[in-house]
Amino acid sequence: REFTRKELKDIAAYIESLPGDLVLKK
Repeated sequence: REFTRKELKDIAAYIESLPGDLVLKK
């Protein structure tokens, strides 16, 4: 199933709310 535009926006907002080092492990 594909994500709707609203779901993608919600997911992006959730990811951006996480601590940066959790998201960008380099």
